[in-house]
Amino acid sequence: MPGRGHVPQLLIVALNDPKVIGLLGNKSIGAIAFSRGTYSEQDMNYTQIVFRLQDPDPDDHMTASMIVVQINDSCKVYSVYETYPSYIPKIVPET
Repeated sequence: MPGRGHVPQLLIVALNDPKVIGLLGNKSIGAIAFSRGTYSEQDMNYTQIVFRLQDPDPDDHMTASMIVVQINDSCKVYSVYETYPSYIPKIVPET
């Protein structure tokens, strides 16, 4: 199981993957989060890297999309996808 010392290596693996680079393009990254997960039905552990993108229009009531990368314990990119933006309801204060 990769530990904290593997974080830079996993980030390099992700950033060398053409699909990840294609999805990131010239987008601004606001934050990067790392977590561990397991696909028990496949007996596979992975590290998930989430690139939280800067919101290009903070006033549109939509979240920014995220790029999600899953890297297996063999340090291979297993899955790469971009999330859809979601609507943030406007909260009207009660009077």
